Amino acid sequence: MYILRRKSGEGIRISKDITVYVLGISGNEVKLGIDAPKDIPIIRLEILETTANASAVFSEEKLREILKSEDQGT
Repeated sequence: MYILRRKSGEGIRISKDITVYVLGISGNEVKLGIDAPKDIPIIRLEILETTANASAVFSEEKLREILKSEDQGT
C-alpha cells in the first residue's frame, strides 16, 4: 500500500486517465473527487465488503478484475 499526505485542493495522478483530488476535509471525513473515464468502475470498498451478493451487481469476472487491480496498486 502506498501512503501519502495531501491537503485540501491537492491531488494525485494514478494513471494517465485517473486523478484523485482532495476537495475538502472536515473532522475525520475527507471529500474526494475522482476524474476517470466512464468505463472505469469506481466502487466504495464498504459496498464490496458488505454486499452479500455482489455478483448480482457486478459479474464475477469484473469483481476479480477490480480486486486484482487493487492488490497490484493500480
